[in-house]
Amino acid sequence: MRKTWIIRLAVAGAMALALVGLTAAPAAAATNKTLVDSHGQFTFIDDGDVFQICDNKADGYGVTGQLQLRSGVDGSISTVMTINDGGDDGCDKQGFNIGNWHTYRMIYWWGGNKSGTLQATGWFNE
Repeated sequence: MRKTWIIRLAVAGAMALALVGLTAAPAAAATNKTLVDSHGQFTFIDDGDVFQICDNKADGYGVTGQLQLRSGVDGSISTVMTINDGGDDGCDKQGFNIGNWHTYRMIYWWGGNKSGTLQATGWFNE
């Protein structure tokens, strides 16, 4: 009887550890991140949580960056910020506080890319 109880306890403990391992969200810690191509770049600056977009080519098209949030509650994905640059001097910047509860990823594309090809980072948070 005691042996059966010990086995059940061991199995329950192993299942609890497996459940914790499966539900942990795989996310990288926030550090500076950059998506870049020959037309421009989209950068996250961790010190101050600032996003910067730069159009580096006078080709008549701008560049766009988006920040997507994946909910820590239900896993749904939403766009929380869109920033564009093109047609002016310099880069554009926007702040957004990256926290620990949700995970985020950056999406970047050039406006002249008719094929719709995007670049994206992996999911991250602080």
